[in-house]
Amino acid sequence: MMRCLLDVDWSTLVERSQVLGEARRRAEKQTGEPKIYLANVTDEVDRLIEQHDIAVSNGANALLINALPVGLSAVRMLARHTKVPLIGHFPFIAAFSRMEKYGIHSKVMTKLQRLAGLDSIIMPGFGSRMMTPEEEVQENIAECLQDFGHIRRSLPVPGGSDSALTLETVYRKVGSVDFGFVPGRGVFGHPMGPKAGAASIRQAWSAIKEGISLERYAAGHPELQAMIDGAQGKK
Repeated sequence: MMRCLLDVDWSTLVERSQVLGEARRRAEKQTGEPKIYLANVTDEVDRLIEQHDIAVSNGANALLINALPVGLSAVRMLARHTKVPLIGHFPFIAAFSRMEKYGIHSKVMTKLQRLAGLDSIIMPGFGSRMMTPEEEVQENIAECLQDFGHIRRSLPVPGGSDSALTLETVYRKVGSVDFGFVPGRGVFGHPMGPKAGAASIRQAWSAIKEGISLERYAAGHPELQAMIDGAQGKK
């Protein structure tokens, strides 16, 4: 059933990974910077290794898997096989964690995903869209970063409707640079297009590093300014 999401006739993993793998290599050559192509290989359990091998051979240098639908044992199998970073996404987490009397706290699921071998764990983040209390988000971040015997840390990625305008808030709440950022809407929903959306994220981070407000830094950066103008126009 899950294969219909990964391997549709009009966009097979083979074709998609070839195009995007080449795009990654081209971007690295043009910019002189390393890039990551994160390929989603979520599929039926008996096809995970095959899909992994296809994506990696075509240029994916990190992999995404919807960990809870495929199962933690499947994640463990893939983690033992792969040589590239393995990132987990959080579909189904609400079904486990939102039942008041019978559910499992999301931090338990985060810990189990870390134990299964995920290098990075995307989780419901800050803000109203994810409907997750800030305290719970912080607990999940802590489960990724705290000492846990010989188990390596997992990079926490709290996400949900993020953009250049929320980057500093996430950074301050995490309290360090040990986090990932997934600004889907902030990139693809940018009024000047995805390229400008990506540029606005980098500009916001530069402002944070330099200790300058976004409004002041945006004066010479139209991509960031467009995000600020768009937010002000919605008020």
